[in-house]
Amino acid sequence: MNNQKNEFPKIDFNVALENKPTQKQKDMNIEQIKRENFIENDDKSVSSLQENHKQIDKSHQKDLNRDWGLMEQLTNRSMYKAVQENRKELFNASAEYKIKFYRTVLDGRLEALSEKTNSGLMMIKAHYRQQVASFMMTKMYDLAKEVKARQKEFLTLMMEKHDDIERLENYPELKKQYVNSILVEGERYMNFLDRLVLRFENIIDEQLQKYN
Repeated sequence: MNNQKNEFPKIDFNVALENKPTQKQKDMNIEQIKRENFIENDDKSVSSLQENHKQIDKSHQKDLNRDWGLMEQLTNRSMYKAVQENRKELFNASAEYKIKFYRTVLDGRLEALSEKTNSGLMMIKAHYRQQVASFMMTKMYDLAKEVKARQKEFLTLMMEKHDDIERLENYPELKKQYVNSILVEGERYMNFLDRLVLRFENIIDEQLQKYN
């Protein structure tokens, strides 16, 4: 008989304990299984409802598209009447939908066209009004320069006339009349220039009001 010792495999109790599921893990697994079963059953229920709906819709379409003979109309009067009412409601609903659809599309196109037209018109008006304003400012500037030149020429003329007053020292009455004449002439000419400028401004305002 051999004296070899029988060697038994060593058991690692720590590993065995680690692999053994706890009660909490068992409960969690059970809850997970329940949730999976619930989702699966819910999916089956939804699929069943969808299938039932398809069958009902198929049967409904079959009745709507069915050609009713005279005998069927007389023997199944209530069903035939219900089908005709349903056809009428579907036709009215479809017609109303199409009307609303086309009205919405046409209103959208009309609004887009109106917006595009108004935008273009606004840009055109802005362009031409800018040109008009530039033209008016140029004319006002030219008028101001011309008025200044005329005033300068007139003042030069008035200074020459005032120089002539010294030669009238020996003629008091004539001197007085001449001085008054110069003063009246100067005031009248200056007022005339003011009236011309004011009239030009009024004409511009009238044209701008017509243009707007």
